[in-house]
Amino acid sequence: MRILYHVTTLASFRSILEEGLDPARSQSSLKAVFLSGGEFTAASYACMRDGPHVMLSVDVTSLDPDLLGPDNYELPDLLEQMDPEALEELGYYEGVGWSEVSWEHSLAIADQVAYRGIIPPSALSIIDCEWVPAPEGMCPMPGAG
Repeated sequence: MRILYHVTTLASFRSILEEGLDPARSQSSLKAVFLSGGEFTAASYACMRDGPHVMLSVDVTSLDPDLLGPDNYELPDLLEQMDPEALEELGYYEGVGWSEVSWEHSLAIADQVAYRGIIPPSALSIIDCEWVPAPEGMCPMPGAG
């Protein structure tokens, strides 16, 4: 099972438990749910919004692979900085647009992807219970995160 991560505010978390992660609620120009390949990358976005946060893991096998795509936040800058030979090794050319990159390469380059569908609550688990008290039964076993 492949796991990706998402950080949200406690205020949003309550509705996510009932409705899932909805790209329509994204504050980005790209209406998507943004997921990270690692906990550190996900946690780095917590500073963008005030208040307590919750880190969630997302079971990628529960997602429609056709709705996974590249991240539009950091990927464009990282592509511009990449050595042309490194791009060529991935099958791209110098000046490639971020939207032309596969979600797998977006994950490898920027540690982030975008999902353009609703992620159901059944695909989510709480990773970090230290930021906010978790509802009973949702907190992972100690050492599991």
